[in-house]
Amino acid sequence: MRATYLAFITILLTASSCINLDRQEIEYYSKLTGIISPYLDYNPRGQVDLDTLMPPSYYRVKYNRRGQISDLSYYKSGKPSNNSYYGTHRVVYEYSRGRLIRKYFDTEGNKSDMSRHYYGGGAIHMEEFELSDSGIKQRLFLRDTNGIRLTSGLGHYEFRWSLATDSSVVQEQFDQEGNPIYLTSYFPFRKSVISKDKRGYLATISNLDNQSNRFAMQNEAGYAHVVFDFDNYGNERGWSFYDIQGELSNRQAVANMEYGYAQCRYEFKYRNQPLGLSEYFSMNFYDNQDRPVENELGIHRTVFELDHNDNLVAMTYFDQNREPCEHPTLGFHRVEINYDELGNELSTVKYTADGQVQ
Repeated sequence: MRATYLAFITILLTASSCINLDRQEIEYYSKLTGIISPYLDYNPRGQVDLDTLMPPSYYRVKYNRRGQISDLSYYKSGKPSNNSYYGTHRVVYEYSRGRLIRKYFDTEGNKSDMSRHYYGGGAIHMEEFELSDSGIKQRLFLRDTNGIRLTSGLGHYEFRWSLATDSSVVQEQFDQEGNPIYLTSYFPFRKSVISKDKRGYLATISNLDNQSNRFAMQNEAGYAHVVFDFDNYGNERGWSFYDIQGELSNRQAVANMEYGYAQCRYEFKYRNQPLGLSEYFSMNFYDNQDRPVENELGIHRTVFELDHNDNLVAMTYFDQNREPCEHPTLGFHRVEINYDELGNELSTVKYTADGQVQ
């Protein structure tokens, strides 16, 4: 009888173990929090219950039994969409000893390219991370749909990381010849420390001298540190540039990026702040004396208007006196965007600073 009982318990435990191994948990979120490096994980925010609230767009997040994301997919108006934070519909995670692979797919289930500003383009279908024995990301290679290694649009062929503290990492980027290259054109650091705050949000990026490994000015750009500001819901409120002494510092002209300000601040009129949904938001520039200032294009304030489906429906430019101005490159003061029921762009209407249709 004892042998029979033990056999029954063994079968029960084995079955329970199998069930646990296969168990997947699915949750839904309205947004992903902004990141600046592939070292930082996609971070869902604004959890929703679709039975009680259907947001205009959301991410379906599947977790494995270890609590790791195994599948991430994006929906708009309740339907699969490719217009996600990462530029396509779905990300599939593959975990193995010493390796993490992320592959991207479109709404039809086909292999597709992803898109993030820290890559600057490139036909990137797969991110292949090498992990330490404790599961920490150490290196990254990029591959196309055929599995062939490639460079990003910014020239990245390999990323390397080493832990600085529990909440920060040293990042370096290299081209195909092994030369150090910029983090991004906007953040022209060849070697940097990237840190997170206690909530897991991006906190700072700091330039490191390649020889001494000490914090240093990036003299071309005019600053040493970038400090980011997020609210408690993960909504980004802006960022500021600082010199090596910790004083606000105005951005200088480098890598054909905008300059002339020390602070970029967002202002929101929210529909639902916890879900990151707003009627409109504005991007505003200030100098190192905390005064309103224009960038090199003569723009201080850009207002972005959104509809109830979270579509961008208008964009408008203003100078430091908050008077209407025209974007000198785009050639208009305001653009209005029209969509069909599925959220596909149908047409645009552009206006001059005096309100005339172009």
